[in-house]
Amino acid sequence: MAGFFSKGDKQNQWIAKAEQAYEKGLFEDAAELFSKAAEAEPSNANLWIKLAASQKYTGKYEAAVRSYKKAAEANPDAGEAWIQLALLLGDSGKCEEALSALSHVVIPESELYLRERKCEWLERTGKYADAAALAAALSAAHPTSKAYRTRSADLLLRAGRYAEAREIYDDLSCSFEGGAEYAASAGLCSELMGDAKGALFRYKNADEDDLLSRYRRARLEEAAGEFKEAAASYAKVQQGTDGDDVSVSARRAFALFFAGNGKEAASQLEKIISRANSSAELWYLLGAVSFMNGSLKRAVEAFDTVIRIGSP
Repeated sequence: MAGFFSKGDKQNQWIAKAEQAYEKGLFEDAAELFSKAAEAEPSNANLWIKLAASQKYTGKYEAAVRSYKKAAEANPDAGEAWIQLALLLGDSGKCEEALSALSHVVIPESELYLRERKCEWLERTGKYADAAALAAALSAAHPTSKAYRTRSADLLLRAGRYAEAREIYDDLSCSFEGGAEYAASAGLCSELMGDAKGALFRYKNADEDDLLSRYRRARLEEAAGEFKEAAASYAKVQQGTDGDDVSVSARRAFALFFAGNGKEAASQLEKIISRANSSAELWYLLGAVSFMNGSLKRAVEAFDTVIRIGSP
């Protein structure tokens, strides 16, 4: 504590007692004593900082916020007050205010924790481009950190900078074990860029059990006329969802039909209808597929059901 307070502080009768209580971990007593000391010297930022710390340790966070603000008012150059104020505000979800407080301080590159928290607050307030820039700086300072590089790519993606994000995801997919998850993210970036071919290539390198990327892959395979592959991808999605998604089952049926497997397509539609037999649209599709398969009786039954239910 030596040198923490000014020489004039010796005349403040509460300081010595407050210091003793603080050093002993008696933070409630310290808070009461530092409060009296600060009232006696309201322009002493150090007293407000110690009061705020004592209040924080007793769980009185709102009071601590007020005291740190008092410290900053007394001395706008009190970096410790601004930093602790920012952390308390950030912990309470007041990210905009936390960023405002932290803007009064120059954060050294060595202060990883503060830079990470700032990145978090920027992201939570929707400032994705700024968060991405900070994450990129962290990644550049720690090039072997997969976490920083992933964070940088994720934020670039959210900022709409798809090409930059894809470049990082592509590199991550080749540089680290388990790169399949990054291939899926790179595929999404490609899709958002309108690069269907590039997206499909990357989705094919994604984790086989990643159902979302497998579904996106199936849609792209279908659009590219790769119906056999699309049917297989939709089947994989069905397996992962216990076949409960009617839209996936219907798309698989169509992919099967256009792949030349009309009987399996009709079988798929029959299974769907058994679970959702009130859908006129599904009955119509079954009728069309049955007709093209040459199963005229079933086609008539299906179209008759459409008429009874109502047009799709």
